[in-house]
Amino acid sequence: MSTEETKTNAADGQSALKRLVSCEHPYYCSDSNYFSNEANERYETMTEFLDDFEDADIDMNLVFRWDISPRGESGADADRYSAEVFMMLQRKGIFKPIYIAHVNEKEAERFERYALKHYEVLQKLWAPLSS
Repeated sequence: MSTEETKTNAADGQSALKRLVSCEHPYYCSDSNYFSNEANERYETMTEFLDDFEDADIDMNLVFRWDISPRGESGADADRYSAEVFMMLQRKGIFKPIYIAHVNEKEAERFERYALKHYEVLQKLWAPLSS
């Protein structure tokens, strides 16, 4: 999705958070690294994660998948969301699953812009198959 498409979706009234939550991947991704327990990271908020990775070199910190999910259906966790971001540190060959405990609407918009940059790189990597 391009930046223009993102603006169009926002104009249609669908929030970034609802758009990102509605994505259902066909298969799960492991939340641990088989070879190292030290590869996992945890952030309290999406803002903390983005402050660390938003300007990181995409070739060395490539996000290939993300999941944003409701934290619960009732009680204190109703209408609250968490995220998992799955990154490949290509130079080192490290799979890095990252858990983010809290995501809000403003952070979702910022994350969507961040994720689009990674999507563009993934498209370039697979370009020979799209022609």
